[in-house]
Amino acid sequence: MLDGVREGSQFGDVNEPEAVALVERLVACCPPASPRLRILPPPRAGPRLPVDDPRRPRHPDRS
Repeated sequence: MLDGVREGSQFGDVNEPEAVALVERLVACCPPASPRLRILPPPRAGPRLPVDDPRRPRHPDRS
């Protein structure tokens, strides 16, 4: 089904026309989406906490 895709290729190895053609072929073979499915909006951002607020989540590598 995915003839033309090189095994082990990296994203940098694929030029844009090849990528567009691949996506078009994949979309063409997919069944239509169910009407019950809907695209959800992105989650809302919470209130911005000050940098020194202890409730602010920290990156695990940073202290």
